Amino acid sequence: MVTKVTTVAASRQPRQQRGASSERLSLRLSFPPETCVGKESVACLDPSRRLRYISLAGCVREEPRMHGVVSLLDDEHYTQVEEVWRELSDNFGVRGIYVTPYPHFTYQVAEEYDVRAVGTILHDLAARMRPFRVRTAGLGIFTLASPVLYIPIVRSPELDALHSEVWRAIAQTSASEVAAYYEPVQWVPHVTLAHGDLNHDQLAEIVRVLSTRNFHWELTVNNLSLIYDTGTEQGLRCRFNFSNGKKAAS
Repeated sequence: MVTKVTTVAASRQPRQQRGASSERLSLRLSFPPETCVGKESVACLDPSRRLRYISLAGCVREEPRMHGVVSLLDDEHYTQVEEVWRELSDNFGVRGIYVTPYPHFTYQVAEEYDVRAVGTILHDLAARMRPFRVRTAGLGIFTLASPVLYIPIVRSPELDALHSEVWRAIAQTSASEVAAYYEPVQWVPHVTLAHGDLNHDQLAEIVRVLSTRNFHWELTVNNLSLIYDTGTEQGLRCRFNFSNGKKAAS
């Protein structure tokens, strides 16, 4: 069922005074299509509140430069990735990931979408989907001048089918400057751990530390979401939880 949301404001209490149940609130919300439209109805996460709190009250301060269709991670693995990010920040000074302040993997990125049309597409796709499981496979590195450390997600028939359907449906809209490296033929689904301010010396030390840990996970894919990037911050325009194959309520 898709739940209509008014405003969930971030608490100003110190973090230790807030309950765990309230911290997880934003991970279970599902936004109706109309929340994809207009600055005043955009949802964004508050990084000062450990990235979990959502406000729907005029939080876009700049025009978005980019949009992405993603799935936010399930609660368990959302928390695990946040813990790795915190460790990399505290121990290695790597903080570039906070430009993308919530764990997810991406199906498509475009410079501009018809946000209303894409919101409707994601709503309708999610209404037909059942949650499903995917596996991760250790650690991966995109070898660039500024490298990217990530957790690769193993492509499966179910994941590939969803990815292809997202691309087919959005192709009927007015998306512009769609990033080619997310096309189905070359897509590498992944959860980013570090990028932006990661240098090669830091990368070697981080891999040495993380390589002893188990990054062979089973994730539950249970939502489609639309995020935006202004160049200085990111926010969540809408999230649609999968509806177990049943028609979502309006």
